[in-house]
Amino acid sequence: MPQSDGKNTLMRMSLIIPDNNGNKHTYRFKVNPENYSIEHPQRSNIIKTKSDVIFEDYGSDVKTITFSGTTGFKQARNTNGIVQTGKERMDELEERIVEYSNISNSGSVSISKMELYNWTDNKYYKVHLAPQGLKIDRSADKPLLFNYEISLMVLGDAGEPDRSSQVDPEFGNVVKPGEEDVKNRLSNSSSDVIRNRDRNNQKYSVYDNTRENIRMKNGNNLSSNGKVIYNPRVTTNGLSGTLDSTALLIGYGDGGIQT
Repeated sequence: MPQSDGKNTLMRMSLIIPDNNGNKHTYRFKVNPENYSIEHPQRSNIIKTKSDVIFEDYGSDVKTITFSGTTGFKQARNTNGIVQTGKERMDELEERIVEYSNISNSGSVSISKMELYNWTDNKYYKVHLAPQGLKIDRSADKPLLFNYEISLMVLGDAGEPDRSSQVDPEFGNVVKPGEEDVKNRLSNSSSDVIRNRDRNNQKYSVYDNTRENIRMKNGNNLSSNGKVIYNPRVTTNGLSGTLDSTALLIGYGDGGIQT
């Protein structure tokens, strides 16, 4: 157990930061961060319509780690055995972070990823700089101390392969597309919805004894060449029928059928 409990020694956090040549440098924080937080956001969304509230969920989003603290002011040896003051440790941290940030300037993340080792909590991540990056500030109340705040995006566990190295990637959504879902719901609609849809498409069931259908069966609306003459105002109920058809196609309600 790395936590300091009077028996065990508190272990420090460290960053492995690549440089322009692909070499990796270990930066160990001689003073552990004063604040440490990790966020686990969710890729969920709520769409509010007139007839329903739609919930969309695509799993977990990118985790974000933010920690802040000071590099201290006493002299101490770094991982290479060099004695450094608090200011020199801050200068090294800033130099490594800035050099890493300049590697990725073409829109793609660097092949060599930064790694964060939280030895205190036994958490190890493959990370990249968040938009906030590194922040350094000083205060007149503590003129000898250099304060920092680092924001990182978690790309995965330290031992997890990159997404580009994983086989069988899954494209698109697991759930069927909305258009296919609408068609399935239309095919399984109630008899009232089906009859309303067929009337809008000028299809008449033998069980549909509406006024316009009876007239069509009696042949009262035949033209001189024997073809049926359709009256949109009667057979499709004018604009109302068109709106009902559109509602059915886009999956809004039951296409004008009141339940």
